[in-house]
Amino acid sequence: MRHGANSDWIRQMLGQAPPVEITSDCTNCVMVKPEGESIGAQFYFDPDVRCCTYEPALPNYIAGRILRDSDPERAAGRASLEARMARRVDTLPWGIRRSKRFDTLYGSNAALFGRAADLGCPHLTEGSLGCGIWPYRPGVCSTWYCKHDRGQTGHAFWNNLALLLREVELMMGAWCVAELHGGRAAMRQALNPEAGIPVSSDLGGEMDEKEYGKLWGNWAGKEAEFFQACAAKMDDIRWEDVERIGGVRMRTMADLTRTAFEKLLDMDVPQRLQAGPFRILASSRGKRTVETYSGFNPIKMPEALFRALPYFDGRPTAESIAEIRTKEKLRLQPALVRRLADFGILEEIDT
Repeated sequence: MRHGANSDWIRQMLGQAPPVEITSDCTNCVMVKPEGESIGAQFYFDPDVRCCTYEPALPNYIAGRILRDSDPERAAGRASLEARMARRVDTLPWGIRRSKRFDTLYGSNAALFGRAADLGCPHLTEGSLGCGIWPYRPGVCSTWYCKHDRGQTGHAFWNNLALLLREVELMMGAWCVAELHGGRAAMRQALNPEAGIPVSSDLGGEMDEKEYGKLWGNWAGKEAEFFQACAAKMDDIRWEDVERIGGVRMRTMADLTRTAFEKLLDMDVPQRLQAGPFRILASSRGKRTVETYSGFNPIKMPEALFRALPYFDGRPTAESIAEIRTKEKLRLQPALVRRLADFGILEEIDT
């Protein structure tokens, strides 16, 4: 499943599958520093963990799908989930939350992302840089790309989709608890599974068996069965059911995501453009490397194109292109102008 555990719902919500981000290639990571690159090493990721320096939360129905998949190729993924469940401290009826240890370390310095090997994902397949739960990746993983073919236009879509899927996973996990568990303590925690400050059991201390039993009720000791029951509950759920369960907040977030998707599919050149803000990272061999919407996705441009940017000053785009052709002897194709707008080097002016 290209877009993880929620692939079917994404396709039903959008009316089609989102496009593939070609420049963000997990099989040949573009965030590992190539030889001879002028940008400093601090820009790049650790080659052993890359962007998998994150510990994803897994709602109950996703955990259940992983556990019931008997494919031998998924054995490592199942084992990694079972190892998380064995700790019990992060095993809730809602699902498997991120550990407080991870939140404590990662939350203190977001620059650790992609660079701290000790924060490698527990589902990272050893030795192959693979993901043990690839078909069942939650939204936080399946929507994250280091680079976007359409720059900030693509980033805006994926960010909207990530927020929507986070809401989906929270709500549908809670819905499963309400439908199959019903315990008051479990329901209270399902509404905000990441809440709370670290306690001793989060960091290796003794588990509070009484509280754990209270939380799980009759399902204590049968956590895997509960998760698989949640997965079965989802088998016939379609996107319209998800929106109905999620209510007005879910519908609003879905509408915003569809709007961002429409912009992603729109290849027209904006009628009026002006130069946007950017940061120059490097200048060498007649080219400028600049950063706009993301530190992970700088863009290189010839010096001649860089000098032409001030001509985009809010007048009709066609006039700016014509003057550049006359004064700078530079012919700008519509696809290039669209790309400059996508990356925020040029900004659209509303008319």
